[in-house]
Amino acid sequence: MDNILIVEDEPTAVELEKSLLEIEGIHVETVENGQKALDLIKAAKPRLIILDIMLPDISGIELYEKIRENEETKDIKIIFVTVLTKEEIDLNILDDENVIDYLTKPFDNKDFLKAVKKALQH
Repeated sequence: MDNILIVEDEPTAVELEKSLLEIEGIHVETVENGQKALDLIKAAKPRLIILDIMLPDISGIELYEKIRENEETKDIKIIFVTVLTKEEIDLNILDDENVIDYLTKPFDNKDFLKAVKKALQH
């Protein structure tokens, strides 16, 4: 079974993303900050992380960098989901082969599911 971790501090976004994935039969875990995400990533080894960039403790970019630095987690696929536009972030992260997509909120549900399915095919 595919295991996806949603790292998002906005409850409405968590519920939307989680429900879209569960309808597809995908197991979903959720956390609301970077430290909880790091702890769960080490324990659960998700196949995909849906990662908000603006988190309350550390940024999603910092969390992404910590994931990439760890040999056990560096190959986990990432989809960034954020209110920030591409112009407002470091676009170098989008060159990483494990960064599957970057979706700006609000996103189209079909685009979200398409990105998830693409990530799970890798």
